Amino acid sequence: MKITPCYRYGLDQVPEVGDGALYHYTKFDSFLKILDSMTLRSSPLSKMNDLNEADLSGTDWSKEFLVMYNAQKYIRTQCSVISFSQNYEVESICREGANNPAMWAYYAENSGGVCIVLDREALIENNHDSLKDVFYALEDVEYTCDHNPYMEVLPGDYSTASDLVHKNYKEIFFKKDIVWKNEGEVRFLVESPEYYINIKDAIRYIVLGKRLIDNRENMCQMLSLIATSDNLNKEVTAEVDDTVTITN
Repeated sequence: MKITPCYRYGLDQVPEVGDGALYHYTKFDSFLKILDSMTLRSSPLSKMNDLNEADLSGTDWSKEFLVMYNAQKYIRTQCSVISFSQNYEVESICREGANNPAMWAYYAENSGGVCIVLDREALIENNHDSLKDVFYALEDVEYTCDHNPYMEVLPGDYSTASDLVHKNYKEIFFKKDIVWKNEGEVRFLVESPEYYINIKDAIRYIVLGKRLIDNRENMCQMLSLIATSDNLNKEVTAEVDDTVTITN
């Protein structure tokens, strides 16, 4: 597992949109917990940055009022998500997902945190056994100009809140206002209030924020955890700068 302050794509490996790399930005304290457990924890919809997400209040409830009423609460209490970004294009040039200044500022303590880079296929494969017992989806978010895209009756036949979620999850969970398009979100949705997904064998590398690199106390704390963690049974190399390399 590589831990580096540098972006990993070189001239011989040009980033492409949809190449399977998932980028999870996080704060430093959260990263230490992730590094220790090798898991990512899902978050409830109530903690999303856009309160219009997964909100059924603007949808036509005339078809199944009671089901819609129950689903509004069900979505907030029984469903949760983990957000990733991906490689993206700016003026037809593809940039690495870890090279997104807005994401560093908003989700990683203004570059004081980290960006964990995961392999999309390996992430699902490594969690295959646990995921087979729950309803989940890992898909790209669609961005729309509609402020709330749920104004019509949701299609399909549904008799319970869970049934409604299964048949309309794309409309409910995978549409966002176009103002968020720069995030290029890939979302992991799971029908569970809280879910831990194993990332141990899915990590490609980890990118350190520029302000984290300058924080000697946090760097020492991170490297100490790496050296003593039982979860890191592979070779771990932390490239701190051009002259210091620490290998466990």
